[in-house]
Amino acid sequence: RPVLTAKDSGGVCQFIAHEENGLVSDPEPAALALAANRLWEDQSLYQRLRAAAVVPELPSWDQIIERLTEGC
Repeated sequence: RPVLTAKDSGGVCQFIAHEENGLVSDPEPAALALAANRLWEDQSLYQRLRAAAVVPELPSWDQIIERLTEGC
């Protein structure tokens, strides 16, 4: 699915490019609603963003624990 996120969402914004693989909105309810409506009403936009959506490879729990305990 295309990602709809806000400009202040932190890490998500590292892999979501506005109108390339998702939508990045102002962090206000009205702006998020407008972006969601765009995805609902513009099926070509939805399909294009859906095709470009890629789930980043997430680290395993072992890798997370290793990173957290480095230097202990």
